[in-house]
Amino acid sequence: MTGYSRGDVVLVSFVFTDETGVRQRPAVIISSDAYHRGREEAIIAAITSRTDRVLVGDHLISHWREAGLLFPSVATGIIRMKYPHLGLLEWPFRVVPDESFYSFMADREQLVSDIRTLLRNLSRRSASSMHLMWAWFGAGKTHTLRHMEYLCRNEFTNFVPI
Repeated sequence: MTGYSRGDVVLVSFVFTDETGVRQRPAVIISSDAYHRGREEAIIAAITSRTDRVLVGDHLISHWREAGLLFPSVATGIIRMKYPHLGLLEWPFRVVPDESFYSFMADREQLVSDIRTLLRNLSRRSASSMHLMWAWFGAGKTHTLRHMEYLCRNEFTNFVPI
């Protein structure tokens, strides 16, 4: 359980893009109290004073002084990190995971079983078919599809992933 609540502004250590150093930067806690129960982590959004460049998904912080910020600011770029040290182990902004991670699904035993069952059942079909897969935002869709691609290339070789 963390000692933070949604809306709290905290200082965190952000690793430079080129991984040559670390800098303390403000961030806002965006995860709920229900999320924090039983966890030692939180979901945060980075805060920047670059108010001249507000992108889709960014949020202008209207009461920035009350939040303890020095300048007008924008909440941007969601990052998930662990407490208590608030440090990053690697650059977190990958859109597509590194190919070396495609061969496994960590802590998703039921999903792995379901994927293998699906591929096994599909491999028994005589005709070509298309199947729609759906998941919530943040559910790991890209990694799951890349893992399925890995399985098709290495175990279920009668499929051609495209």
